[in-house]
Amino acid sequence: MSDIIKRLRAGIHTSADENMLRNEGADEIERLRAALKECADDLEAEIMHRYGDTTHKYQREKQKRDQDMEPVIKARNLLSGEKK
Repeated sequence: MSDIIKRLRAGIHTSADENMLRNEGADEIERLRAALKECADDLEAEIMHRYGDTTHKYQREKQKRDQDMEPVIKARNLLSGEKK
């Protein structure tokens, strides 16, 4: 992404350059979205494994799990386009 930004700062000289940068930027965004989704999925799986079924038995465990899930929820909201 930094390469694209550097090239944008250097100036766009033709519409072909603009289209190429737009396409590269869109591709990079899709790769980043896929990586963010994978991270959220992996973190959620790890959190659920860590807490298991203890959240049904202990309120404090549920609170800790919910707190640990905040980054997952933020990532999913970003991926869905929500502003939460």
